[in-house]
Amino acid sequence: MYEASVGGALRLYRAALTRCWFPALLLALCWAATTALLERSFPATADPWAWSAQVQLLLWSGFLWRLLLVAGVVSLLCYGALVAVIHGVAVNDTARTDAGIGLALRALPGALIAAIIYLVATSVATMAFIIPGAFLWGMWQLWLVVIVVERTGPVVALQRSWQLMRGAWWRISTLIAIVTIIATIPPLIVGGIVGTVLTLSGAAPEHTALVMSVAGVIMNLLLAPLVPAALVAAYLDRLRARAVSG
Repeated sequence: MYEASVGGALRLYRAALTRCWFPALLLALCWAATTALLERSFPATADPWAWSAQVQLLLWSGFLWRLLLVAGVVSLLCYGALVAVIHGVAVNDTARTDAGIGLALRALPGALIAAIIYLVATSVATMAFIIPGAFLWGMWQLWLVVIVVERTGPVVALQRSWQLMRGAWWRISTLIAIVTIIATIPPLIVGGIVGTVLTLSGAAPEHTALVMSVAGVIMNLLLAPLVPAALVAAYLDRLRARAVSG
C-alpha cells in the first residue's frame, strides 16, 4: 500500500526503480542531447549585448521550437512509460522494464492533446492571476496517470483528474511540489561540485562539458522516476478515498 505522502512516494520509487531504467535512460539522453544542441547553437559569451542578441536570434529561430517540440514529445512518451511501469509495480508488482513504452505509445496522441490543453490553460490562468493558475495545475496534475492507466481521451483525463483531486488539492499539490524539489536539487549540487572540481583542476572545456553531460545523464536516470512515483501514489490514494466515500 503506497499512500500519498513523501514516505509512500519514496517507497514506491525504490520498489520500481530497477524496472524504470529503460524509459528513464531515454528521458535522460533526450535531455542531455537537447542541452548539448542548445549549447552548440548558443555559445557562452561574457559580452551582455552579444548574449542578448544571441537570445533574440534563438527565440526567433525555427530550430529552437523544433528542438523543443521533439524534446517535449519524447519527454511525454518517457514520462508516460514511467507512469505505466510504476503503476504496474504498485498494483501487482509484475511490470516489465519495456512494457511501459508500448502503453505510452498508445496513449501518446491523447496525451499530446491533453498536454497542450493543460499548458495553455494553466499558462493563461497564471498570467491572468497566479492563484487560478496554481489551482488548475493542482486539479489537473493527475491527467497523465489517468490517460495511461485508464486509457481515456484527453478531455476525459482532465475531467477525471479534477474529480479525483476534489478535497485533496492542498495535500497532493504539496506532496508533488516537495518530491519535485527532492528530484531537482541533487543534479544541481552534483553538477556544481563536478564543474568546480574540473575547473580548478584545469581540465579542458570540452572534457568538462563531456563529464558534466555524463553526470547529468546518470543523475536524471536515477531521479526521473521520482515525480511519476509520487503521481501514481497520489492517484491510487485518491482512488481509495473515492471508493471509501462512496
